[in-house]
Amino acid sequence: MFDEQPINPAPTPEPEAAAPDSRPPLQRFLDHQLAAVNETGKALQALVPQGFKDHSRNAQEEFLKGFKVLIDSARESVEGEVQKVKQAQEKRKTETTSDESPSTTGKNKVKVEVS
Repeated sequence: MFDEQPINPAPTPEPEAAAPDSRPPLQRFLDHQLAAVNETGKALQALVPQGFKDHSRNAQEEFLKGFKVLIDSARESVEGEVQKVKQAQEKRKTETTSDESPSTTGKNKVKVEVS
């Protein structure tokens, strides 16, 4: 006959009012745009079959491996040329140091006139 109701019912929590966003409007706009782009990317990913994703990833890896080979080869070539230049400089340095001081003996004779 009587509906049983608790004497002190637990108060229902009131929805908390959203704290005002202190960020500038342009920053809030950009955040929403970034979220929209991320969600669009996820939507497009959901449309692409897994096999396509796998083959695309493999193609990307092969592409990068090809460039790595090319760059490594160029680096080795440049290093070889640098080594040749260093050796030539060392050879020239040793030759110039021995030619700078006149030799008192040797094949070349110099005539000196005394007046």
